[in-house]
Amino acid sequence: MKNNKLHILTFFLVSIMSYSQNIYSNQGLPLPANAEIKENTLQNKFKDLDKSKIPHGLLLDAAVEFIDLKKYNGTIPDSSYTSPKILQNIYNTLVMSRLSNATIFEKTPMDFVADWKNEEKLHLIPLAGMYYQYAQFSEEVQNYAKNNGSLYKLDFNGTSLKDKYINGVWQNPYEEQSVFAIAPACLSSHNLHFNILFPKDLFLSNQMDEVHKIEYRLADNRPYKVLPYDDYIPVDYDELGTYRWTFKLTLKSGEVLYTHTQFTVDGDLDKYVDITRSSYHRSGDDFSEYEKVKIKEYTYSPNSPWYPTLSATLATLYIKKAPGHQKIQKPFIVAEGFDLGHIIHPSEEAGENTIKGFLNTLVYDNNYTLKNYLTNNYDIIYVDWAKGTDFIQNNAKALKAAIHWVNNNKVGNEKNVVLGQSMGGLVARYALKDMEDNGEDHDTKLYISHDSPHLGANIPLGMQYMMNNLTRAYIKAPYTSIVGNYIVPAVSKDYWGSVGEILTITSTPAARQMLINYVDIGDNINNSIHNAWQNELNAKGFPQQTRNVAISNGSECGTDQNLQNLLNVNMEVNKQYLFSDLLGVMLGFDFDDVGTVLLGILPGTSWCDFNFTVKPMTHLNSNKKLYDGSIVYKKEILWFLPAQSTLVEGSAYQPSGILPYDKYGGGKHDLAESQLPEDFQDEVEVNQFGFIPTPSALCIHGGTQTLTEDDYQRSYSPEDDAALSPFDNFVVEKVNVDNQHHISFSDRNGRFIMNQLSNNSNLQNKTITSTNLCGDKIKIGGESIICDDSGEMLYTTGFAPYIQWSFLEGANLVDINSPNNASQFSFTPKNGANGLIRLKVKLWDQDASNTTFKKVWVGKPKVRKKNEGNLQLYIESKVDDATLQEQGIDAIESIAWKRLDTGQIMYGPAIAPLNNIPMEVTITNKCGEKKFTFTFFNTPPPSDCGNVGVVGNSLIPNQYQIEIINPCLFGNGNNLFARNAQQPTYQITVANAMGVIVISTTGTTFSLEGLPTGNYFVQVMKDNEIVASQTLVKQ
Repeated sequence: MKNNKLHILTFFLVSIMSYSQNIYSNQGLPLPANAEIKENTLQNKFKDLDKSKIPHGLLLDAAVEFIDLKKYNGTIPDSSYTSPKILQNIYNTLVMSRLSNATIFEKTPMDFVADWKNEEKLHLIPLAGMYYQYAQFSEEVQNYAKNNGSLYKLDFNGTSLKDKYINGVWQNPYEEQSVFAIAPACLSSHNLHFNILFPKDLFLSNQMDEVHKIEYRLADNRPYKVLPYDDYIPVDYDELGTYRWTFKLTLKSGEVLYTHTQFTVDGDLDKYVDITRSSYHRSGDDFSEYEKVKIKEYTYSPNSPWYPTLSATLATLYIKKAPGHQKIQKPFIVAEGFDLGHIIHPSEEAGENTIKGFLNTLVYDNNYTLKNYLTNNYDIIYVDWAKGTDFIQNNAKALKAAIHWVNNNKVGNEKNVVLGQSMGGLVARYALKDMEDNGEDHDTKLYISHDSPHLGANIPLGMQYMMNNLTRAYIKAPYTSIVGNYIVPAVSKDYWGSVGEILTITSTPAARQMLINYVDIGDNINNSIHNAWQNELNAKGFPQQTRNVAISNGSECGTDQNLQNLLNVNMEVNKQYLFSDLLGVMLGFDFDDVGTVLLGILPGTSWCDFNFTVKPMTHLNSNKKLYDGSIVYKKEILWFLPAQSTLVEGSAYQPSGILPYDKYGGGKHDLAESQLPEDFQDEVEVNQFGFIPTPSALCIHGGTQTLTEDDYQRSYSPEDDAALSPFDNFVVEKVNVDNQHHISFSDRNGRFIMNQLSNNSNLQNKTITSTNLCGDKIKIGGESIICDDSGEMLYTTGFAPYIQWSFLEGANLVDINSPNNASQFSFTPKNGANGLIRLKVKLWDQDASNTTFKKVWVGKPKVRKKNEGNLQLYIESKVDDATLQEQGIDAIESIAWKRLDTGQIMYGPAIAPLNNIPMEVTITNKCGEKKFTFTFFNTPPPSDCGNVGVVGNSLIPNQYQIEIINPCLFGNGNNLFARNAQQPTYQITVANAMGVIVISTTGTTFSLEGLPTGNYFVQVMKDNEIVASQTLVKQ
């Protein structure tokens, strides 16, 4: 079952299709203008070989290998399951191995993909396959090179390999191998019954004349049947499950090769009876609990700027009626969100989001109460778009048609309820209001917006930059024909579209409309379509004949997302998983089964060096690098000749003037590290980001004002902030669960939905909120430093039905004067009390709870004097949980170091030790002081014909140098000159008054320029011995 609640995040994925010019595409499809074509430097090692002697003109050793071809040699261990991605990579590897025209590839890699996808239709899954023979350096040649580190049957001229001749006889270094693979265009179906097709032009081979027959079986317990070309083959299963499809190739020589794949049937949409089909007839009480209706395009002005691009079905209604309902009586209409199904796999009915997925989401989120209530009382009508990436206005027209159908076919007087999830919330808002504007009766009483981006959605710019970089990356195949080179995508695409599809998922109409910031293929931010949509949506407004309510999956307290690197991959391994597959898994997709992803590894002498870092925006105008990435393919030819080729490289910086939406609270998206293979999780860092900001889901200020950072980071309550949102009521996730996954259901929003479905206006208007428990509202107020004679002390917190104060530490230091269950709490410190109190207060209501803490110091300081070698003397707390600042020692003057011989006083928590000088240090807070008297004895540094000292530069302010002072003169002053002229190297460390090292350098000079005024402590070392310690005062 796909993780449908993450599928809206398909904005992230790589381009649908890579098009080419001339030889790049025999169909004349143009290569994107921004394509970055890398030279294949790997081929330089093979340029001097006689290409005519290479069998079939294909030499695997010369290829950038996207896959280990030897895994698909006609045997079928479990590690050789195929997939659409693996078949692409097999073909790309063969193309990259071509060194002569002995093999002619009828299709470019782009045409192969396009032709394959063009065959895919609803309930029809096309197969594609290939059988090729190719050459590689023989096992004998490879083993010799591996064991001896030298060549056999080959020569090397210092830069490239050459053919070897002995007495004029050519030494053949090659052996021939075969690769055989067949795969379906997708690996799953939502139906038990569908069709497959094997188009003849999608079976590619350089040995077609040797093929006798191909057979297939679609489960291990079924017999083999001949696989015909270009004929529809019905597939029927009795139950859901994963089945092994095996294909058998018999050559005219009698040799037999096998290939296999795993196919999952994960849905039973067959049970939905299509009551709109012409052959369907209902008689008597013949009513099904499960029905579906295809909504066709209807007539409206063709001059509309949003004229539908579809010519047939606009949407399909999947209807699950409540028990006992023979016809629709209580419609609960669900408008699905952004759905890539028509692009990813057109053969799969209902696309990526389905009614089953919607109901299962309730189960996954443990919201059984809501699911049981809905399924037992309402007729659920799930509206599935035919084109779930189309302009929102177009799908709004489809929803209008769906509502008309429901109204014409329901019985009774019950009005509709419409729930719009994510993009579906925008579709529903637009459709309902448009019906009102045009005098159409939608007969709807309630509109529920579920984490919908009324003010836009956020996809991190760093992720968009990375996807663009990967999409643009191509590499030249080594063979140059008369007309030029083939090119191959450096990273195979996770999915592709039919001819004429737009290039990237983020460029689809609906994505462009919703994205707050869209990065085009040239890495330019272009928000024109989003801005136009927002202007139109704001002008359209909200439906006026419905009760409008909203759900946000963000925290009601405005809590930021927990942001680190969004993605960090840095490794160089030879068992490298295909990067695009890993990326798909991390982003929440499973186009290829994870087990199959693991099979897509490179051969043992090849590996990829992956370095990708994607950072979130966390501050405005920080100009940090959001993306930095590269893929370098490396190979050891014959185990000892290294070669490499850069496949991808790029970087991008944060643009100015854009708010850091990645961190803001709201419905979040997790890059799915948990879905990665266990042995890979340590290699990859992935984290969450804010997807639908809370103010966007609540349409704060109705879209009429530009929101500020304060708007994105504040708390929102339907009690206190009702005037800020156009919704009649709204709910946000409770305080102690923070930001939740986009379009997830929780106990709180489940209760909210059930309240809105009630006919009781008191329940409908009931606010579910706990913003009074947000951290800034329950922070404990009161003194942090008290004395044993301070008298009664009062501490306060926020307001809640239930409050409980307690001590985690220090209860023995005070006498309690008040109850512990009110918003105010008081106590009196005992006489002579000295130490730390740790207060805790828990506040809760029937919906949520929160806890906050406070430290209170009682009495004089509890500290001790310490020394860090000969670098510095310092004061530290004797109480582990109480810092100096928490004891009230928070000013430089709170710690005074006094020379008893001169009376000189220095302030700060640390000083450089003064050797053999009597000292007194006094540590003071508001309750008293603590004193230490001592004399520090330091072992004198070794003599270097004089002592080393730190001397100020009389010409340059704040510049200091290390010099030998009080030198030992040996007969004449020239020795001093000679020693200082040697300028020995010193290790110089400078710490500020707080003990923080601010300078660490090597040399003879340093500068305090640019540092704040105050005391600085210098330690000078030579040969790991301290030779000088000194205090400097910067004025």
